[in-house]
Amino acid sequence: MTEPHQADPAGGIADQIAELIRREITHAKNELRESAKAAGLGGGMLGAAGIAGLYGGASITAAATLLLARRLPPWTAAAIVGAGVSAAGAVLARQGIGKVREASALPRETIRETKETLDGSGRERTP
Repeated sequence: MTEPHQADPAGGIADQIAELIRREITHAKNELRESAKAAGLGGGMLGAAGIAGLYGGASITAAATLLLARRLPPWTAAAIVGAGVSAAGAVLARQGIGKVREASALPRETIRETKETLDGSGRERTP
């Protein structure tokens, strides 16, 4: 008795294609999971930047303003210190936004490898 994919070559190809699709879907899921982790890290950094900017900035602002107010009018001292705190917050926010942008919503590696496989120029990936 012959096996089904020996009797029907198309059945063997269909099985291979189905297996390839299953592997690529699994790979895409893994890639998206990693991308979501990176986005979560960037979001957490933005949240931490906001909290640090609020509490730390308030304390340093008060201390620096009081120190500068000994030599300058209080409003000038507050403006100078406020500008410094704002600049520090901008740096932290920029770093957090960079981390969020690094995260891709598309499984780019899987798409590239699938295209290579379908074109016949790709190599088999070992799981």
